[in-house]
Amino acid sequence: LNASELAKLAGTITITPAEGAVNLSDTSFVYDGKTKASQAQGLTANVTVGNETVPVTLTPADFVVANDGVNVGSYQYTLTDAGIAKLQQAVGSNYQLTVSELAKLTGNINITPATTTADSNDGSFMYDGQTKASQAQGLTAEVKLGDDTTSIKLDASDIVVADDGVNVGSYHYRLSTDAITKLQQVAGPNYQLKADDLAALMGIITITPAEGTATVNDTTFVYDGRTKASEASGLNGVVYL
Repeated sequence: LNASELAKLAGTITITPAEGAVNLSDTSFVYDGKTKASQAQGLTANVTVGNETVPVTLTPADFVVANDGVNVGSYQYTLTDAGIAKLQQAVGSNYQLTVSELAKLTGNINITPATTTADSNDGSFMYDGQTKASQAQGLTAEVKLGDDTTSIKLDASDIVVADDGVNVGSYHYRLSTDAITKLQQVAGPNYQLKADDLAALMGIITITPAEGTATVNDTTFVYDGRTKASEASGLNGVVYL
């Protein structure tokens, strides 16, 4: 081999793309009865190239949600072809993302219960000497569900009355464990009632005085020139309770 021939020799050095890595973010939002999991905001694919991790924002066209819905729960999403292409473009030619691995990636979108409130009404009835405050009729508790309100009737098993009694007065009541369970069932999985708020919920039952009647009798006496009418004897009044 002479020098001129050696100088003509050529070889190829190929620099192949380095492997990049990707993970999908999770996110959550509060139930509103309208927004689907696929409409979640703030999702990203975090692409690691070398020592650097870059978040790539995902739009609804970049992912698909299994069993998409608006109700409270956990929804899993995967990348669409458009999402995979976006990530491959993001890493450039020096890094490689395997399509089959990208297709296996999953992330979670959680729809969490909306916090709601409940209220209880006051009640009253007339004294009868027998009916206790805890036996009051017409008591209700209301739960606010978005723009709607649902009420349930409360009976004696649903309330606990402090110093329960039959006499005229005001009695404070709170909800029993049974009533709290009923309200939570009415709220369902999409709404959350705070236990502390329910425990603090109170109402007033008022026992009002009964209407009584009274009568007075008539009387007469013989004129004697001295005794005034106001000094008549035998007068009495009768009160009916």
